[in-house]
Amino acid sequence: MKRKVTAMPWGKRACALMLTLVTVLSAAFDVPMPLHAATKQPTMVQTSSVLLNGSKKLRINKKGYRIVSVRAKSNNSAVKASTTKSYVRVYGLEAGKKSTVTTIVRAKKADKIKKFVFHTTVRVKRPKVVLSSTELDVDETTNVRVRNVVSNAIVSFYSSNDNIAKIDANGNVKPLAGGTVSIFAKITLPASKYADETEVDCIAGTLTITDNRVTSTTVQNEKELTEALTNTNLRTLTIGQSATSMTIPAGSYPNVELIVDAPYASIVNNATFRSIAIKAVASKTFTEKGAGNYITCNNASPIRVVVDNAGKKVNKIAFIGSSKAINTLEVVSGTVAEAKITSATPVNITARGTAKIDAVVVSGRTTTNVTATDYAQITKVEADRYASGSEIAVTTGINAKIATMKISAQVKASFAGASRYTTAIDIKEAPDTAKVKITTNNVVVSTKYNVKTDDIIDNRSGKAIKTEVTNQNGTVTAGSTPVDNGKEEFVLKGSPQLLGNNYITVTLEKAVAGISFKVDNTVVKATNTGNTYTIMTSALLGGTHELAILAKDYNTKIVKFEYLPALDISVDQTNKEIYSNEANSFKDVGYKIAGWKTKDVTVKITYTALVPSQTQPIAVTFAQAKSYLTIAGTIVNATYTASYKRLNGTYLYGKTTPTVTYISKAPLTASKVILNGKMSVGSKLTASAQTDNGSKPIGGTVTYKWYISDVNDAKKGRPISGENKESYVIRPEDLGKYIFASITQSGCPEIISQASNAVVAGTFVILGTPTIKGELELGTLRKETPDWKSEFVGLEVKNEAGQTVDGSFYTCDLKEAVTLTAGTSEITFVLKPTNNAYEPKEFSAKVTLAREIFSFNIALDTNTADIPQGCVRFDEATAQLKNLEYSIGNDTQWNTVDNTPFSCSVGTVIKVRVKQSDKKLASEEKTITVVIENIGTKPLDEQP
Repeated sequence: MKRKVTAMPWGKRACALMLTLVTVLSAAFDVPMPLHAATKQPTMVQTSSVLLNGSKKLRINKKGYRIVSVRAKSNNSAVKASTTKSYVRVYGLEAGKKSTVTTIVRAKKADKIKKFVFHTTVRVKRPKVVLSSTELDVDETTNVRVRNVVSNAIVSFYSSNDNIAKIDANGNVKPLAGGTVSIFAKITLPASKYADETEVDCIAGTLTITDNRVTSTTVQNEKELTEALTNTNLRTLTIGQSATSMTIPAGSYPNVELIVDAPYASIVNNATFRSIAIKAVASKTFTEKGAGNYITCNNASPIRVVVDNAGKKVNKIAFIGSSKAINTLEVVSGTVAEAKITSATPVNITARGTAKIDAVVVSGRTTTNVTATDYAQITKVEADRYASGSEIAVTTGINAKIATMKISAQVKASFAGASRYTTAIDIKEAPDTAKVKITTNNVVVSTKYNVKTDDIIDNRSGKAIKTEVTNQNGTVTAGSTPVDNGKEEFVLKGSPQLLGNNYITVTLEKAVAGISFKVDNTVVKATNTGNTYTIMTSALLGGTHELAILAKDYNTKIVKFEYLPALDISVDQTNKEIYSNEANSFKDVGYKIAGWKTKDVTVKITYTALVPSQTQPIAVTFAQAKSYLTIAGTIVNATYTASYKRLNGTYLYGKTTPTVTYISKAPLTASKVILNGKMSVGSKLTASAQTDNGSKPIGGTVTYKWYISDVNDAKKGRPISGENKESYVIRPEDLGKYIFASITQSGCPEIISQASNAVVAGTFVILGTPTIKGELELGTLRKETPDWKSEFVGLEVKNEAGQTVDGSFYTCDLKEAVTLTAGTSEITFVLKPTNNAYEPKEFSAKVTLAREIFSFNIALDTNTADIPQGCVRFDEATAQLKNLEYSIGNDTQWNTVDNTPFSCSVGTVIKVRVKQSDKKLASEEKTITVVIENIGTKPLDEQP
């Protein structure tokens, strides 16, 4: 949602007030002035603020002077300034920064010109958005207040979850359901004289919504069902495990999810719900007669779903459960837009009568049988790219129609039947390892120029099958597959694996009797363990080779593979003596590099003359000698360099040792980007490039970029300014957004990381154990105490990347009220985030107590004969401790401890403590329980 912000004009009274404030503010002058004349000099404000991408006038109070000229300059780029003879206009360019604007005014009075210099501190204010309330009931509303925004700014509001709360263009928030949601704003600031248009992302805060409505209920019979459906607040309706057979009446409930968890009930549904989840039904039957439903079968036991809704459509039926038995879908009337299978549970799907299924999609490894009978129609049966390893059998009756069967994964599929309609078998996106067995020729195979059609299609129809091949230029060429010869095809599991240059391992779908192998048309020996064969061959040279697999009743399988061995260099290390009077060349050095393709290798040979170290060098360099290299049988010219030295005119000689260096022409390029690190505020993310085989890229220069997006889509990401290094520390303003990294290797396209999780609140990291300043007196500290942040010594708060967290991002308070006693040495505090960018964090701080510890013992007098009946008193030693006070039982009154008897009964607990008025002493409270020998026995008539 967007809205345009319009600045409110100041009223006359506001202008007068502002002028008065400006008038009384002092300025700095370059020339001294008499004290009695200070109020008659021109003045300007000493401090002011300006909005980001906005401007503001700093007026010059002339005080009777006539302004001759005005010049102004800012001390940094955060603020720019322009002038007139009445004011200085400042422009905000960088939020949160302060600048000093120096204004030089030349003014005339009484025919004298004086110069005045003013220094004004200008702060640039960043836009800010704030939620009016952070806690709501679902039937309440709140709004977002926008602050510090220039005129004509465009403010767009959005919620992190529109299902919990929505926000309109004016910032009004409407709760929809219980939960927690973050509210954000994107503010587009218009361009100004010195600033380009700027986008600022802000978080207004996190809103907690309480929903006390009855939104979920479980029913066990039709009466309870009928009553539940009258609740307009209902969101989840469950048919429980005690329910028996039940019919759901017609009706539309677009906000209600129906959950069927009724193992003893057969269900007939006539209504439309937001969604239907089937966990269990009796007799394995759920009959769907409603319209527009989305049904998910997440069942542990087998179920049978029957669609019988003539003239209506079911939007989707998905099988995702883990039942070990077979699930069944029968469509007897009406239409199913999509039936999708993503679990490993086998599913049988049948369409009969005049029923229609728009799409059957296999999207997980499973076994699926699809049958169309009578006059039923299925538009498409598809094995998408997630169906690898599945087995799919499709059958069509003579009057039924299946328009298309599409294969996009490594599956084992079959198509059979005698339909009078032609079916398109689409293998344009199928891998070479997919297999489709066809037993009818009333099909057309739709393929592409680079697809190995003959490897994929197993034609068992006895006739040639038509093909339509899409060429590279987009044209289509008609053709046909070979006529089936009745032989089976070898099915490989994976590619041939090389062990050195003498052994090859191949794994087939099954072991085959009488199998044999050839490598480059040469028969080789092989052994096997089950369906895995180890083939022994002569040493392979680098390059492309062919493996042939042969057996009776099987078509010969040709598999091409490439052997690129490690670089094998044979060097003649014979030292050559170099004399100054010899020809400056070498012959037949004879270096051989075996088993490598010529086009991939560059070789450099360097010769270094060895001479005494004390010689005076004169270097002579020779190149293009007649040395040669043999690379895969090809002679290639080599380059060498020879150095000569002489001393005092006498020529010396040295010996040379050749060095061969392999240089790859093409860099090993990156193919993906991996992000390492937690997706939370204050954590460090590191981007690493990887090649297809998981190694690091080689060659070229690697550059990095970081992007931020409001949604989980890298294509919609915005570059993060200034972030072009391998690592990035997530900022507080990134909360709720998505972070991506891209890597560009010299000469290669940009590669960006895959989808990520949204940034969540970070964790404060507290180093060491902080200590509270000064000394604390014993007593109770309450949570209402103001922010403790400044009361610590040694409190270091950092993020998970090790960076210090600015104090504006947290406050500090007691975890709970604490009563300081003699034994207190530490108190638990909580760091509380100020803007939801971090999670609260508990920590302990050491304390020093100011009051002296006073230790004492207490006892009651056991001389009962001297104490009145029903009374007790403290013994003499306790009574002498004049700084003690006591209370009886639950009484809140405290009395001074002395030896005066007082009324009490057996079992009463007496509490004793240091007098609270004695600020210099402290002690834990002690208790003593009255026993029978403490109760006085002196007769009442003997009492004084």
